[in-house]
Amino acid sequence: MFKQTIFGPPGTGKTTYLMSLLEEELKTKAPQEIAFVSFTRKGTYEGADRAKKLFGLKKEELIYFRTLHSLCFKEMGVSRLSIITKKHYRLLSKTTGINFAGYYTEDFTSSNDEYLHVVSMEKHNPYLAKKLLRFLNAKRFKYIKYQYNEMKKQLGIVDFDDLLVNYFVSGKPLQVKTAFIDEAQDLTPLQWGVALKMFSEVEKLHVAGDDDQAVYEWSGADVKKFLNFTDNNLILNKSYRLPESILRLSKRITKDIAKRKDKVFKSNGKQGIVNTVSNIKKLPFQGGELVLARTNYILRNLSVAAMEQGVLFTIKGKSSADKKVLRAIEAYQQYQRGKISKKDVRTHSYYFESLYSSMSWQEVINLPNHAITYYEKILSSDALKQVPVKFETFHGSKGSENDHVVLCPDITARVLENFHNQRDAELRCLYVGVTRAKEELTILSPSGKEHYPDNYFN
Repeated sequence: MFKQTIFGPPGTGKTTYLMSLLEEELKTKAPQEIAFVSFTRKGTYEGADRAKKLFGLKKEELIYFRTLHSLCFKEMGVSRLSIITKKHYRLLSKTTGINFAGYYTEDFTSSNDEYLHVVSMEKHNPYLAKKLLRFLNAKRFKYIKYQYNEMKKQLGIVDFDDLLVNYFVSGKPLQVKTAFIDEAQDLTPLQWGVALKMFSEVEKLHVAGDDDQAVYEWSGADVKKFLNFTDNNLILNKSYRLPESILRLSKRITKDIAKRKDKVFKSNGKQGIVNTVSNIKKLPFQGGELVLARTNYILRNLSVAAMEQGVLFTIKGKSSADKKVLRAIEAYQQYQRGKISKKDVRTHSYYFESLYSSMSWQEVINLPNHAITYYEKILSSDALKQVPVKFETFHGSKGSENDHVVLCPDITARVLENFHNQRDAELRCLYVGVTRAKEELTILSPSGKEHYPDNYFN
C-alpha cells in the first residue's frame, strides 16, 4: 500500500492539492472506488462539493465521501430511529435527577456533561479518560455511566461512539482502491482504528492535515498518531493567505509547541498589518471583520460591547438584529406615516404593547431598554448596509479566513488551567486564531487577569 502524509499549513491550499490528487485518481478509477473522509461534516462536504463542481460528479456517485460516523452508520445498517437524540438526554436527566445538555464543549463549562464526556473518552482515548477521571467524583461517575448505558440498553439505542466501536469490532474493509483522510490531526485513537480498518485494503492512502492546527485534543484527538503515520511526508510550502508580519507572529507560537512537525513555508509575499487596540470599543468597525475569542463566554462579552457601539454582527452564525423585529419597526413607522392601515400593522402586534400612531415605536415595542437602544443605533446609521461583523471562537473559525481578524487574548480560569496542563493544545488554538487573518490582525489588550502570554504579541 502506498501511504503519504500531506502537511498543509494555513492557507497553503491543502484541499486544492487533494483535489488535484483526486483528479489523477479519477483518470483510472470510478468515483465509487474512491473514499474521501474528514473529521467533520464541513470538511467532508467541502471535498464532495469541490469534486462535484470540478469533475461534474453527482452526489450518488460519491457514496464514500462521508464522515467516519456516517460511513459506520451506512456500513453497519443502523436505523436512524436507534440513534440517541436530545429527548434521550432529557430522559436521562429526569431519571438521574442530574441535568444533562447532551454535549460537552471546548469551553469546559458543563460540569455534569463532563461525566458523559469521560464515558465517551473511555472509548475514544482511554489514556485521556484516565487523566480526566482524576478530577471527577468517582462514585458519581460510576452512577452516571451505569444509568447512561442502562438507558441505551433498555431503549435499544446507540450513540455515535457506539457506531465507531461496533464497526471497529465487526465491520469489514471498504472495497475502495484509493482513500483520502482529511483533517486527520483531529482523529481520536478510536477513529484512527476505524479509518485504518476501513482502508486496510486500498492501494493508496493519503492522509492530510496540520498538527499545528489540531484543536480537538480536549475531545480525544491524538496528534502523535498523525505525526507518526508514515515517513513519506509532503509539506505544502507556500501560504496564499498569510502575509509576512502575521506569519512571523504565528511562528512565535509554534516555536513553543513541543510536539510538532517542523514545517518551513513561505508567506504570500505581502507585508500585512499587525496592530493592537486597548479596547474593542476603540475599534472603528468597517463591517465584515472576524472577531475571535477562546471561549463563548468571552465572545458574548465582546459582542455586548459591539452592541453598545451599534455594530451589526453575527455571533456563532446568529444575527444581532432580528429581521422580524426590524420588519415590525418598519411597519409601525409606515403606519405612523399613514402609508399602511392599522389592520396591516396588526400582523406585527406581538412586538408591540399597543398601536398608537402618536407614539414612537420605542415607546410601545416589547423589547428591553438595551435592545431598544441598539435598534435605534443601527436604524439611524448605515449599519444595515454593511457586511455584518462575525464573532466566532477559535474552534469555530477553523477552516475559515478573513481580511481583518480581531483577536481577544483573554481566557477563562479553566482554560488557563488547561494551558498549564496541556500547553501544546492551547497554543494550537491560539495559532488557529492568529492564522485566520489574510491582511490585518488586530490584537485586543487583555481585560482580565487570565490571558495568553503577552510575549506572543509583542
